[in-house]
Amino acid sequence: MKNLALSLLVLPLIAFIIAGCGKTESNTKTGEKTTTTETSKQNVAGSKELKVDAAASEVLWHAEKVVGKHDGTVKVKQGVINVKDGKIVGGTVDIDLATIANTDLTDAESNTKLVNHLKSEDFFDVAKFPTSKLEITEVTPIQNAAAGQPNYTVKANLTIRGVTKSITFPATLTVTDSKVTGTSTFDIDRTEFGLKYGSGKFFEGLGDKMIKDNFTMKFNVTAGI
Repeated sequence: MKNLALSLLVLPLIAFIIAGCGKTESNTKTGEKTTTTETSKQNVAGSKELKVDAAASEVLWHAEKVVGKHDGTVKVKQGVINVKDGKIVGGTVDIDLATIANTDLTDAESNTKLVNHLKSEDFFDVAKFPTSKLEITEVTPIQNAAAGQPNYTVKANLTIRGVTKSITFPATLTVTDSKVTGTSTFDIDRTEFGLKYGSGKFFEGLGDKMIKDNFTMKFNVTAGI
């Protein structure tokens, strides 16, 4: 399989946070789904489908609270990137939330406690919502982008805990009909997806136990023919 690397710092994931550059554009309520734009559906027709290599892919996350921060990973389950005429015209990446892992806590008991909490109803409720999805709906070149800087703007539907939001983020991509490589870093407001635990917007008197609402996601996705 030829490789397709698509990197992003997110996909949803975890309940603490840094501030950021991802932009949420809809107000979908829990349980509702956002329909992919008709333009995206038309573009995908006749495109070449590049399979995501789950073994070579992962999502990185970074989250912060008042007195600390945590980092970790979560594995990609499956996905495809649709390419036509040397352009990305669509795609989906499924994230396996059951694989959430922490990489900064060296104490095994503390590590397990954090991971189990993230999987609980307070956060991702993995038993009920085992998968998160990123669905690409539009990829637009950034004119005169400097070398090493994002050269595309990506619009996508992100689903976490059954809530779908339209987000927009910058990405650095190299695209052909058989291979795509790229990186992108963006932040997500977890409360917009129903992850309200420890949020100062919804609870008073949290003090140093308050968890920031934004968390950072980075996708490392590899795909090809």
